[in-house]
Parts: sequence; C-alpha cells; structure tokens
Amino acid sequence: MASASSHCPFRHISFLQSESRFQSAESGYFGTPQFLKRSTSELIIYQNSVTTYIRKGCRQVAALPDIGDFFWEKDPTPILDMVDMPIQLKNLSHKELKQLAGEIRSEISFVMSKNRRPFRASLAVVELTVALHHVFHAPMDKILWDDGEQTYAHKILTGRRSLMHTLKRKDGLSGFTSRAESEYDAFGAGHGCNSISAGLGMAVARDINGKKNRIVTVISNWTTMAGQVYEAMSNAGYLDSNMIVILNDSRHSLHPKLSEGPKMTINPISSTLSKIQSSRSFRRFREAAKVIQDVDLQRLPVRFAISSAGLAGSEGPIHSGVFDITFMACLPNMIVMAPSDEDELIDMVATAACVNDRPICFRYPRVAIMGNNGLLHSGMPLEIGKGEMLVEGKHVALLGYGVMVQNCLKAQSLLAGLGIQVTVASARFCKPLDIELIRRLCQEHEFLITVEEGTVGGFGSHVSQFMALDGLLDGRVKWRPILLPDNYIEQATPREQLEIAGLTGHHIAATTLSLLGRHREAFLLMR
Repeated sequence: MASASSHCPFRHISFLQSESRFQSAESGYFGTPQFLKRSTSELIIYQNSVTTYIRKGCRQVAALPDIGDFFWEKDPTPILDMVDMPIQLKNLSHKELKQLAGEIRSEISFVMSKNRRPFRASLAVVELTVALHHVFHAPMDKILWDDGEQTYAHKILTGRRSLMHTLKRKDGLSGFTSRAESEYDAFGAGHGCNSISAGLGMAVARDINGKKNRIVTVISNWTTMAGQVYEAMSNAGYLDSNMIVILNDSRHSLHPKLSEGPKMTINPISSTLSKIQSSRSFRRFREAAKVIQDVDLQRLPVRFAISSAGLAGSEGPIHSGVFDITFMACLPNMIVMAPSDEDELIDMVATAACVNDRPICFRYPRVAIMGNNGLLHSGMPLEIGKGEMLVEGKHVALLGYGVMVQNCLKAQSLLAGLGIQVTVASARFCKPLDIELIRRLCQEHEFLITVEEGTVGGFGSHVSQFMALDGLLDGRVKWRPILLPDNYIEQATPREQLEIAGLTGHHIAATTLSLLGRHREAFLLMR
C-alpha cells in the first residue's frame, strides 16, 4: 500500500488509499486519469516508504507502492479468467473472441503500465493473436514472431499470464519468445527479420518427415526493411513449401496519420538508411547478430564449417579468415575446434554431426592441409574438450591450435637438431579448453607457448584467462603467445605471409631459443 501528496502555491493534490483505491482532487497531475478510481477513505502514509523532494518551489511527498500494490483497479476479465491454454479458445463464439481480445488488451495495459514497460506493439496485434490461436493448433502448429514486443498477448494465452508482471526481470519471463520458456515459442524472437527463414527451415523439415502441421510466421512493417526477409521469401517461393506469412502493419493500427504528414524529411532519412543497410560492414554486423540471437542464445545444434580460415595468400586481407576464433569462442554455448591435419578434419566433421544440444564450429584453411597417410578414413568423433600430446620433452611446451600444430612440429624438429627437446601438444579445442592438458603442461615445463593463426582475443587469450584464474601464472611457468600481428597482412604467397606474421617453424623455434636465453642461436636460425 502507498500514498502520495503534494503541496504547492498553485494547487493541492492528494491521493487517499484503501485496498488499492484512490481519491484524487486533480488526477490529471499524474497523466493517467483513466485508471484512477474515486473513493472515500482514510489517508494512510507509510513512513518507511516516503520520499521528499523539492521541485520548482513545490515541496512534494511521494511514496511508491510495495510489490503487490496497484495504482488503479483492474477491469474484470471473465472470459480471460477461464482461458489457460489456446485449446480453450476453440469453443468460443465470435462475440466471445472479440470480448476476449478486449480483456487481453486491458490486461496488457494494466500489467505493463504498472511495470513501466513499452507495450503499444502488443496492443496492435491482440486480435491477430487471438485469431491465430483460435484457428491453429499450437504447439503442434508452429507460430513464429519477428518482434518480441508483439508477443505479450501470445504469452498470456499460452499459460504465462500469472507471470507477466515478471517480464524482463531476474528469474522472470523473457521479453521475447524463448524456446526454453515454453513449448508454444517455436523460435526465439529478438528484434526482427528471422521468422520467415526459421519457419521455412521448419517447413522443409516437416515435408521431409512427412508431417502435416502448419507453419505460420508473423512479420511487422519494420521487418520489411531487412534484406533477410526478401531472401527468405525468395527461397520459400523456390522451395514451394507450404507456409503462411502474415504482415502485421502496425503503422495502420497505431499511427493512422503518419501518411498524412509532410514527407520531405523522410526521403533523406530513407536514403541514408538504405545506404547503411546495403553496406558490407552493416551486413557483416547483421550476420554476427544472427549467430548470437538465432543460434547460440537458443542452443540450436547448428554446425558451422568455416572455410578459408587463416591467411588467404594472394587474396590478401579481403578474403582472409582470421577473426573467427575470437568471435566464435566468446559465445557462451558454442563449441569451437580446429583440426591440425586432414585426418583430424574428418574426425571433427564426425564430431559435429554427433553434437545435438548446442552449436559447434570448426575451421579449415583454403589450401590443402597435411594428412597422416594421404588416404581418407572414416571419421571418429572426438571427445569434446580433449587435446592430444604429440611429442613429450622438457623445459618448453608448444601448444598449437589448428594447422599451426604442424609448424610447432617443424620447430620441434629444428630444436631437436640443436639438442633441445620440447613438448608439442595439439589443443584441438579452443572452447571448451582441455584444462587438464594445460595444467600438466604448466606443471612440467618452465615455459608454455601458445601458437595460433588467429588474432588477439582468440585461443591464446582463452588459455591465459584460464591460467590466471587457476593460479597457474602465479608459479614458475611463463606464458608467451605467438599469433597474428594486430594489422592486416597484404597479399603474398602463404609462406611469405606466415613469415611476415612470425608464424613459421623457424620463428617458433627462435622464440623458444630466446626464452631459454640462447639469443645468438635464435638470431642465426632466422638468418
């Protein structure tokens, strides 16, 4: 319960409260007169929830309501009170469905206004939501939304009405559709443009499995600004899969006067937005957002085979793939791996095929990578997060990631000719790391060198992060990273690019010699 009062030279405003009822001498002061009810009651002020502040010569006393209190009475919702799941809409008449839509609109306004959440987009789609759940049979039929803010009525009708006050709060309902939250949420909706693509994938899978359920996607007028929508519709027309796409144009339902206003300022804005959306950098940013929202956030078992990884030789920096480790490894649910040779690449393909509870990626270069015997073999799934010890030595450990393992082995051979025995291990996985392997290398060696054909923030950064948190850097071991420099490497032969980057076997061996204090031999090795 709460109350508020204000005294100033211009007018007196007071609210009297009893069981969530208020009396206002000037209810328009708060800007929500339609929700305020008049009643006579005793003025009650709770001292522990009263705040006082000075504003423009007025001394104001205000108290916010405790949890469970309301600023206004809730309108009765007799039909909505009888609806827990969409199946209960099937027997309602058209008149009752219309009344239900009004009650849902009132419910959304009541809950969202109290929580100070935007909800106008959901008000514009209430009738459509009621119609969809009356006609179709969710969750067998899949209903996909592009805009999370339009799904509040959908949430209310699918068993989450009592939790709507927790929307976007800790341990509460998501502000978007969430596959983890409800079986009625067929796909996670963020801020637009993915529902047709996802729906088309579901429609194709349905057809392959010989099923007959319906796929319905709802897009908004804002969604039509995204190129992915048109790509998806083009693919849908080509594949000729049976699905329904509904355009909910909220401009007509919420802003009828928009088209009557002056248009001179809209044209340059539209032109600027078109240029931004057609730019390469914007498309790459949008694609990155898709990986996060459409895949990783929902733990979908998508397999990413990342070709042209690493330096691109004569193609220069334009087609080089040096940032994938840094980007993919920062995603919480992503498994990130890289093969050291062709045989391990086949094993990783088999590994990716076996992972069905989260996304997984593996990278491979555009040039041929070394194989063990030159013969293809049937892949064997690898244990997730387990590396491999290749050569055991002492003092220095080389932990390679991906094709750089081969250059670590070349460095090991060069150092063996100088009487230095080093350890070589293949990490295989950047995420999750083989923490037992890393601990062993740190405990048995004075130096640990990580080697990768990637950028700052990639494999070496993840290793050092673990070592710091595990206390391994507090002991005697010293860590050094060998990775690509923080600049673009222009076109050259692959060998020349590796020399520029300092990633050849000779560079790795020279770094090892320098750590051991044998600087002259390191200099001679690089001549």
